[in-house]
Amino acid sequence: MFDWFSLPSPFAQRNSTVHEIAEVAFTILAGSLKRSLFIFSAAVKHVVIDRDGVMRRMLAPAKS
Repeated sequence: MFDWFSLPSPFAQRNSTVHEIAEVAFTILAGSLKRSLFIFSAAVKHVVIDRDGVMRRMLAPAKS
């Protein structure tokens, strides 16, 4: 956590393959969470600060 401390992996000593798979999965999931939080914060900015109707246009597109 913020490089303040580290926890040893329960997989490192027993099975290095499982450790590597868990490490890759964690990296992918952490990146996905970061991107999701960024998109959510951008949506909140448009709704609360800009009030430009972007969310309304995204959720209910204009009928042609």
